[in-house]
Amino acid sequence: MKTTPLPLYAVIVCESPLRLWGLTSRQRLERMLRRAGVVNFAEDLESIPAQSSVLLIRGDYLYDDRVISALCRKANVVLRAGAAGAPSSRCRSCPVLSRRGTPGISSADH
Repeated sequence: MKTTPLPLYAVIVCESPLRLWGLTSRQRLERMLRRAGVVNFAEDLESIPAQSSVLLIRGDYLYDDRVISALCRKANVVLRAGAAGAPSSRCRSCPVLSRRGTPGISSADH
């Protein structure tokens, strides 16, 4: 029996105020995510239907198209920047990640 994949929603957090190639970080990431097949975007987790997959992606990082495509295909994956054991950078203004009780996200994960 073939299972139907859950719809994927992308939530862009920690946007950068810098423009690259004339685009905001949100515009640049949405363009890349659309090329990877993402059609659903949300501003917060509450607006996403319960039976969905969620891709939380930082807007203050640059990504290669291959990384975006791989993240869209894989479930239950966390991509961390930095050396092993190094403290992760914290996103100071990410209300999506600062709420307690978000399944699968602890305060140390962001």
